[in-house]
Amino acid sequence: MHTEKPDNATGELDRSYLLEELGRRLHVTLMWLVAVYSIIFFFINLAIGQQEQAIVTIAALPGVSVTWLLYSYGYYYYSRVWNAFQISALITLVVLYSGPDMFANAFFVPIILGILITFQGKERKTGYVLSALLLIVMVVLQVFAWKIGPPPYINGPMS
Repeated sequence: MHTEKPDNATGELDRSYLLEELGRRLHVTLMWLVAVYSIIFFFINLAIGQQEQAIVTIAALPGVSVTWLLYSYGYYYYSRVWNAFQISALITLVVLYSGPDMFANAFFVPIILGILITFQGKERKTGYVLSALLLIVMVVLQVFAWKIGPPPYINGPMS
């Protein structure tokens, strides 16, 4: 369901089209990575006794399903925007639950880079805006050090 390949006057493919097509391919790869990550870390969190984090982690699967549906119906742009928002919301929950001491804010960095890479061509401004918003969220979460969950522990409560 990809758009037709626009040619310029010389018969070469339009650079903007190529960038957008490569962004779409990367988006599909990132969708699969998010789904696999969610499943793996769901079981890891269960194994170490962090049920709440496991629930937050597995909650990405319905969001990835919506992303995939949008993509498969040809709404590539909205698929990428939705994916950026839902993954950012889940990472924000993980940061709020674990607190700034656990450095979960680091998960925002690959998301920001992924957004800058997948939004190419005419959509580049969207990538810049989403990345700036995520950077602001990351800084706010780190500066204000909000925490909504209990302290993390593996072998019993810390004393």
